[in-house]
Parts: sequence; C-alpha cells; structure tokens
Amino acid sequence: ITLKEENENKTMNKLKILIADDEEFLQELYEMILEPEVPCQFVKFFNANTAIEALKADSTFDLIISDYNMPGSNGGKLYLFNKENQKIPFFLMSGGILKDYKEFNDFKETNSLNQFFNKPFEEEELITATKRILEIKYPPSAPAEAPSIDSQYVKVKLSHYLDFTTSSTDVFIK
Repeated sequence: ITLKEENENKTMNKLKILIADDEEFLQELYEMILEPEVPCQFVKFFNANTAIEALKADSTFDLIISDYNMPGSNGGKLYLFNKENQKIPFFLMSGGILKDYKEFNDFKETNSLNQFFNKPFEEEELITATKRILEIKYPPSAPAEAPSIDSQYVKVKLSHYLDFTTSSTDVFIK
C-alpha cells in the first residue's frame, strides 16, 4: 500500500461529525474530547438552519451533535429535519430535560443510537457513545478496515493547544 492509499483508507475510516452549537467554546470542547479517542473529522455550524443546509448538500455525515437553544432556530428543528430525511445518529446536548422538548418525544425510537447529554455531561459517556457508532460503521470483525490509534500518544490539535500556550507546534501527550 502506498502512503497515499494508506491516507485515503484512514480518511474513509473516520466518522464525519456535524456539530451545531452557537458556542464556539463548546464546539471546540466536543472536538477536543473526541479527536484523541475516535478517528473523526468535524464540520461545525452556529445554528440549525446552516446545519440543515449542510445536510441537504452532503449526506455523508455519520453523527450529529447539537445544542438545543441556538439563535435563529433550535436543535429541535435540526432533529426533525434529520428524522424525516436522513436518520443520522443524533446527540442532543442541553441543560434542560429531554421530555420538555416536544420535538424529541420519539427520540430513542427514531434511532437507537440517539443520545441525550445533560450539561454538564460526562466526557466518557460522549466518547463511549461515539465509539459505538464507529464500531457499527467499522465492525471490529473487519480488522483490515478498522481504524487504529496509537494508544501511547494522543494528538492535540494545534489550534486547541494554542488556546492554552504560546508554543507553535503540535504536541503529543504520552
């Protein structure tokens, strides 16, 4: 396998995650939590309307992570669009209670992979739920196609690292 083919295979084994949240800090937090644990790429939006437009244009997303309260439109609108059109696993992140959001009355029945995370949430629960989607997409019984991450090191994205330091290099934490 050439280096180019290996890189293409790694890209194919990544989850493509749509994040809809009006708080940039939370978008980055989800990315910082998941990126070291699950091979994935992120596409981020600040409201449900732009996220819906992205879903209309690109049907290759594997997971949606959405806040409920956003300016212009809410996570309920995004969920209903997804439910009617694509049925992508949907993680709702909210400080509220799921039963208070009428749009989500059939949340688990629509897709058994859907998850509700009450803020503040446990990072490990988010990681576990995301890994479950990865395992379904790339079953462990197919080791040639299963993504692998060197467990000795964790890559920290430079843009995230810069939030906490003035160094200008990627950092790998053992």
